[in-house]
Amino acid sequence: MSSISRSQAIALLWQRADLSYKFHEGQRVIDKAYSQVQNKLFVGNCSRRFGKTYWALIKVIETALRKKCKSIVATAYQTDLVEIILPLVEEILADCPEDIRPKFNKQRSLYQLKNGSTIKLVGLDKKPNGLRGNKLDGTILLDEAGFISNLDKIYSSVIVPATMYSDAKVIMISTQPTSPDHEFKKFCDKAQLENAYVKLTIFDNPRVSAEMIETYRKECLTESDFNREYLCKFEVDESLHIIPEFNFDKHTFEGSSRDEFFKYYRKYISFDIGVIDPTAFIYAYYDYSKQKLILECESELQGKDVTTEAINSNLEMFKDYDKPFKIIADNNNKILIQDLNQAYQKNVIPVSKDELHAMISELRFSFKQDKILISKECKSIISQLQNGIWNKSKTEFARQNKHHNDFIAALVYLVRGLAEYENPVPISHGIDPRNSFNYHIPAQPQSQSITELSKLFKI
Repeated sequence: MSSISRSQAIALLWQRADLSYKFHEGQRVIDKAYSQVQNKLFVGNCSRRFGKTYWALIKVIETALRKKCKSIVATAYQTDLVEIILPLVEEILADCPEDIRPKFNKQRSLYQLKNGSTIKLVGLDKKPNGLRGNKLDGTILLDEAGFISNLDKIYSSVIVPATMYSDAKVIMISTQPTSPDHEFKKFCDKAQLENAYVKLTIFDNPRVSAEMIETYRKECLTESDFNREYLCKFEVDESLHIIPEFNFDKHTFEGSSRDEFFKYYRKYISFDIGVIDPTAFIYAYYDYSKQKLILECESELQGKDVTTEAINSNLEMFKDYDKPFKIIADNNNKILIQDLNQAYQKNVIPVSKDELHAMISELRFSFKQDKILISKECKSIISQLQNGIWNKSKTEFARQNKHHNDFIAALVYLVRGLAEYENPVPISHGIDPRNSFNYHIPAQPQSQSITELSKLFKI
């Protein structure tokens, strides 16, 4: 039996569209999990430097070699195509036989194969609609999915319809996003339920030694960086966290915190106005006896629901807050505030704004001093406090999972507008007039009083 050379064996494997010889043992773990997927979606939650993108690109290429089909490789940023994807594809193709080697069409940003298959490359920041209008029947790779904006919309409204009449597979592969408040976590949860998920940390990487792991750990500026980047944990990037002082155990409560003085306490409504972003409402009172701001309720409006009438209805939504001490709002829409005040006899006060970081510092200090308590029913407020982050330049709040941290903004306005140093509880509270001393002197007829007085001064 004659033997064949390594180059001949590799050429044969390329003809068979079997490139698994390129995988290290960690990538084989991903591949095994992927081979067992029954539905459309597969999600890989993997550590930095694991080789996850390399593995995923091989799966795209194998599919394109096996049948005539349309595949897509999409990244969060156009620069990733140039700096990461193209070099990796060329590395994979280094030993590909020339007669089946895909050719790159730079003008169309796609690889073309001789069997008619195409692999289109899309940077979603430059071409957010780059996935639309395609009938896809190959493999769709969403690389670093944890950094792709509107991931759920892209998947549900674009990819699923485009792959409806085919056996196309969708691969989402990523390290952790900078905040757990990203759609990637939802897809991880979905894939776990469907047995289409793999999680591999730096400890699962066969190419990394214990010494290297310790080096990576020391090079990370914070523990959350290491946990997120190398241990695949959903944690907020500490350097971008808007309110790191918020502590769920210390700053939330269950049930009611009202005491006997509640009827006297000053009630507040604060709201941040948005149309594309939600309009977020907070309903709170200041507990003078505890010296704490108590957040009891929340509500929101979005899109077409944001009208002056709807906002007014939300201002009257909850009992005990229909006649608040103050209604505080963003000052960006003074016409709306004027309409509320004139047409609905509200007394909405536009917040006095300072530099954003200075305003946030006030809120952070309030949490540091444990001056705020939040009902566990206020799920959106709590979520944003736990997961809200700045944009990369820290000039404004990041847009996350269909919001702009609007509840944090409303809470900033509320803290700024508090009147916390005046005791609203009357001195007479708790005094029963039936048991109190009565110093009242009965009145006497004026004539009798004059008679008695004249006797005193009679000469």
